Amino acid sequence: MLSQMNRISGWLTAFGFLLVNSASGATPEQRARGQQLFTQDFVATPLNENGDGLGPLFNHTSCVACHHAGGVGGAGDNRFNARTFAVSALRFSNRKDNQTLTDVLKTFAPGFVSSDGQVVNTTAMHRRGGSAAYSQLRHQTISKFNPHWADDSTNRSDSVHAEVSPQQITDPTGKLTMTGHVYARNTTSLFGTGLIDMVPDSVILQQCKSQQRHPEIHGRPGTLADGRIGKFGWRANFATLAEFTENACVNELGLQSKSVAQPKDMTQPSYLNSRMDIDDDSIQQMTSFIAALPSPSRLPAYDSQHAEELATGEARFNAVGCAVCHTPTLGPAAGIYSDLLLHDMGPNSLDYNTAPLYRNNIEIGYETVAEIQQVTYYGRPISMDVVFRSARSPNREFIFEAPQRSPRSVTEPVKIGRADVVVEDIVVPPKGGGSGGRLEIKRIHQRVSKSEVIPTNFTQEWRTAPLWGLRDSAPYMHDGRAETVLEAISMHGGESEKTRNRFFALPYEDQMAVLAFLETFVAPTKGVIPVPKDFTRHSVSMN
Repeated sequence: MLSQMNRISGWLTAFGFLLVNSASGATPEQRARGQQLFTQDFVATPLNENGDGLGPLFNHTSCVACHHAGGVGGAGDNRFNARTFAVSALRFSNRKDNQTLTDVLKTFAPGFVSSDGQVVNTTAMHRRGGSAAYSQLRHQTISKFNPHWADDSTNRSDSVHAEVSPQQITDPTGKLTMTGHVYARNTTSLFGTGLIDMVPDSVILQQCKSQQRHPEIHGRPGTLADGRIGKFGWRANFATLAEFTENACVNELGLQSKSVAQPKDMTQPSYLNSRMDIDDDSIQQMTSFIAALPSPSRLPAYDSQHAEELATGEARFNAVGCAVCHTPTLGPAAGIYSDLLLHDMGPNSLDYNTAPLYRNNIEIGYETVAEIQQVTYYGRPISMDVVFRSARSPNREFIFEAPQRSPRSVTEPVKIGRADVVVEDIVVPPKGGGSGGRLEIKRIHQRVSKSEVIPTNFTQEWRTAPLWGLRDSAPYMHDGRAETVLEAISMHGGESEKTRNRFFALPYEDQMAVLAFLETFVAPTKGVIPVPKDFTRHSVSMN
């Protein structure tokens, strides 16, 4: 039976690889170019008026430098954590002069003032690059929370634990007191992400629906502003692998793309990169390479006793409730052990870089906008806004409306599906009879919905981490503060608190059986690209 299960697992892995490669449409040459970009060591140059090269701010000089555990595309340890500085509260006292809050923030903590003058409560603290003033500000800020943060040899969770604790920070004038936090994000594995990219939104929404009647677990989709479902990132902030890849290139490597702006050096906000470091073709090639990375696999039992232990561990894993969120299969992603939903993990997992708002999209039928191509009315060109509406179907008779004012809705409509375009000629009879003018219009039928925001604890919500490849993707949790799987289980709170408690109520032998079961989830064993020997080479300029 066990050998049959292993064969089935192998078939599913091979089928998934073929499925991803056939769906991507990428050629071997394009994937080879993507691999070259993924493993390339980008070279940073000093800040200058032309803004060429890597930066101004970045966390590392190559993708593989962070994604290397188990092979090219794997996870990364705590040395490569991305960090943000956040403020949960501040007190501003201005008794001596007319300085405003933003005036003081721009001097003391410029990252908390946006380009349009608004106060924000989080700012990224990139590990590398920037001006000398930025380097000093970065060190002064993070060293308050973790004196050894800049030591790349530090790979223990103790340093991350210290960063979670808030600190009271006061500016030199005494006018401003902030409660500050430093939050970390650990590098995720990219193995199998091509299959995740192919999971339909409908499958994720069905997972959400299946949990609605659960007494403890109530996951929700990462609903983006445009109505799509997020699947990538610790907080499901990105709907597609291509978007995730582009934003990683920009925010982690500091490469300017066509549609995503580079992070700015807060001490030199006027610095702008005048060139594009990575184009759309390169991003697509890199995405094709990542999508073709093999999916994680499972280790077989080494004898009959071990097979019995694994069977017990899987049964207890299901019995205590772990499989409610860590669903074994999701659409084409066989063996993923995730529902890709957001769950409230409790106050100990708070991070002010929030999950997307919970938007509930309710379909309200079809809206058809008519774009006028040509209008003649007694030889005089006229212009008008034409809107057609139907209750449910584009096949029903449309009613012509001459808008009296701009349409106003309670919530912004979200377009669903592909537009159905029809071009027609309509004769409009003039008032008082006679021959009429002719309108040539393009009718665009689009299903629309309204988006209602449902309150959630979006500072504590995290996407269910896929368990495939678990053994080879330590450390664990979103900030890497768990060095072992057992530590990660103990840190589950919020919705998963009772599941966690049931696990620790198991007899010791059953707990060990669950851990043995989870330790069979390993990085891919076939088709893995070895990490280049010189991947840790740093060509970095700090000025």
